[in-house]
Amino acid sequence: MTTKIFLIRHAQTLLTNEHKYCGRLNPSLAEDGRLLARSLSGYFAKQAIDCIYSSPAKRAAETVKIIFRHSSAIKTRDELNEINFGEWEGLKYKQVMTKYARLYSDWIKDPYRVNIPGGESLIVVKKRAVSFLNYILSNHGGKNIAIVTHFGPIRLILSHVLGDKKIDFWSRKINPCSVNIIEYKENNFLTHQVVIN
Repeated sequence: MTTKIFLIRHAQTLLTNEHKYCGRLNPSLAEDGRLLARSLSGYFAKQAIDCIYSSPAKRAAETVKIIFRHSSAIKTRDELNEINFGEWEGLKYKQVMTKYARLYSDWIKDPYRVNIPGGESLIVVKKRAVSFLNYILSNHGGKNIAIVTHFGPIRLILSHVLGDKKIDFWSRKINPCSVNIIEYKENNFLTHQVVIN
């Protein structure tokens, strides 16, 4: 019995397009994000999805409603929220590199050891993301589950599944509307990324 989990990153917002940190800010999708989500809906129309979960953030909620427009059974879960970037929220990446040079350097080298001022640590985000993964495995065994969430939770879940190798946090590219699939069977995980566009 295989449990198949589709981890879907939300489509892009104006803040994504402007290369700004956006954890708890709540922007809507940009028009190019809406178009990308619509193109993904065709892929999922061919999948037998048993249950759909989403982060409560507006950008995830809008993405899930576009991709799964014919489904009324979409559940939101707080565990799927993006990391709270605290003082980095709304700043461009380059601004953070300049204003928080040392902290940013540490973030790139070992993000698990960094506490963003006013924000969350990756350890806290990972606990809630992995807790949700365990909930899925316990409550939806043998099912196909779609989850629309964010860059951080997806990377942290994949890092956990791949054996907690710290390098895995930065190694896999997770673009807007990308789909990473986790298959769980007989206590083993298999992951792969689907290229749709």
